[in-house]
Amino acid sequence: MPGSTFTVDDCIFWSDSEEVTDFQRNTVVAHGILAPPDTADVRTSDRPTSPTGEKFTIVGLSRWSGPHPLTGRLTGRQLFRVKGVT
Repeated sequence: MPGSTFTVDDCIFWSDSEEVTDFQRNTVVAHGILAPPDTADVRTSDRPTSPTGEKFTIVGLSRWSGPHPLTGRLTGRQLFRVKGVT
């Protein structure tokens, strides 16, 4: 539902890259991977917020929500690429 919020426990996040731009202001663009449990109802239209208040946009579709293509092991995670601008 638009405008609603929810909490997803046990998420993992790691940063890919950060770039600092200065268009008459200090701006940091951060890219990373968000890995919620595969049982969480996370969608590409969601706007995740970190516990410290950083806001992100999900970029692209979920990846690796099924078995690993080489080992067949289930990771129990979905992977989303995210982008944040502060």
